[in-house]
Amino acid sequence: MKVIEKQVTQLTIVGAGRATGLGEIDPIDVILEDHGPARGQITINVFGEAWSHYWPAMGDFGIESFVAKVSTHYLANKLRRPDEKFTEIDGDELVAKMKHGVITDRRDKQIDEREARELWEEIEAFASDERWGSIGESEAELLHKTLGDDWWECMSERTSSHGQYVLDICAAVQQVLGERVAKVAA
Repeated sequence: MKVIEKQVTQLTIVGAGRATGLGEIDPIDVILEDHGPARGQITINVFGEAWSHYWPAMGDFGIESFVAKVSTHYLANKLRRPDEKFTEIDGDELVAKMKHGVITDRRDKQIDEREARELWEEIEAFASDERWGSIGESEAELLHKTLGDDWWECMSERTSSHGQYVLDICAAVQQVLGERVAKVAA
């Protein structure tokens, strides 16, 4: 049996703000492990949720300076768990595109006034129920009628509130690590 010692840094970040301006993030526990030259791992714990990632190659960087310099989206995506989604369908944009499709079809005289009104009412019901999260047969039929054969290509995504939460956590960690790296360099 062989025992290997490694350098571990543990930090707790308190008082990190949200990008949305809606209060502070709970305390963020960060564990940084150097596994040898250009290899390392980060583990972040916040209020019972944990994210972790190991990098087998980081160029000439240690784990602290590497995490501080990468983009926040890159870091968040590396930390993302397999079952975790950071995006959601942008329902507002989808509804706007559907309504635009009805207006275009009406102007081009592909549908009459009655059919346009019925589609508009279906779109309003679709929007009020926020049914874009689970597309069934009736929703798919409405999307096809208003957006055409390739309706799924019109479905834009936006960052979900959970995704923004993780991005805020990553940004706070990167800010602290960047400050630590700058102090060492000075």
